Amino acid sequence: MTMPVMAYDQARSEMVLMGWEVGSNFTRASFRWTGTGWTRSAESGGPLTVGFALSYDPATKGLLLFGGFNQSGSDRDETWQRMLDGWKVAAPAHHPAGTGFLSTSATPDQDGVLLLAGCQLWRWDGTDWSQTSAGVGVPGPYLFRTRDGTVFVFGLKPSPSQETNEGVWRFS
Repeated sequence: MTMPVMAYDQARSEMVLMGWEVGSNFTRASFRWTGTGWTRSAESGGPLTVGFALSYDPATKGLLLFGGFNQSGSDRDETWQRMLDGWKVAAPAHHPAGTGFLSTSATPDQDGVLLLAGCQLWRWDGTDWSQTSAGVGVPGPYLFRTRDGTVFVFGLKPSPSQETNEGVWRFS
């Protein structure tokens, strides 16, 4: 598998691994880990894209997939949701520009998802994207949410609402 992305689906209690089949003609591969081993997912639907962001969405209790690029290398700006009945494309009123190689994390208060797309920080509330006021200093930063709910951002410009420590900021 190339360009894999992984997220834990809390609603289904399973880890999901997605990417391209090696040597295939742009075929998506999806696997699930339920605690005892990896199983190929027989799920249909969902985007044929790679380089996307994948995260658990606490607002909808499903997985959220955004962006990436298709087989011809074009950026995608679609938002997909994996609910208990499968993958469905969402229709938010607003969304980030299409791009690949993204980073996501649940929000500190567990009511949505944060997305770093290029040099922009976005927030998903379960139905729509909104751009936050936080500015990003360099493309390709990363988000990480700790067990206590703190979200650390690597590559974000410091502001009064963010604490800095050698290039790592706590998002609040």
